[in-house]
Amino acid sequence: MYWKKALFEFTQNQLDYSIALELSESSLLSYYRRKGESPDLIGTLANACKIACENVGFKGFQISLWDGTNWYQVQLRDNRNAGSDRFDAASNLCMQRTAAMERVNQLTKKEYWLLKAIANGKSIRSICQEGAIALNTFKVHRKSLFRKLGIKSSAQLREWVARYLLE
Repeated sequence: MYWKKALFEFTQNQLDYSIALELSESSLLSYYRRKGESPDLIGTLANACKIACENVGFKGFQISLWDGTNWYQVQLRDNRNAGSDRFDAASNLCMQRTAAMERVNQLTKKEYWLLKAIANGKSIRSICQEGAIALNTFKVHRKSLFRKLGIKSSAQLREWVARYLLE
């Protein structure tokens, strides 16, 4: 299987993961071209994350892969030994939605409405008109929404929704 995107997320406290690096489809394709038809992409990514954890002092990491339709989170048996263990990554891939749903359940009604509006690609102007809110009110709610979800942009929010909330 050829992956279209890879996302590295790291944590300092084993709870709050932050996106550190995203590999695009072209980056992954160049890797596939260099390594041949059956590269050990997941092992290579795990090695890179292991090195980052050791050198920067992260407590843990996650690797997520996108096949063009769904996001999958690689389930590593042990982050400390991920690079040395081949761990049959393909069989350990699964959707991670529980934590995302817990975050969504903590949103206010207005934040949830805003989440859906932004995820559907609506413009700021149409969101403000539809919700009968001022631009500054929109910005306050958006900032709160991003903070609660650990997101920094509307594009990242749309990807987060597609990754965790859409069937």
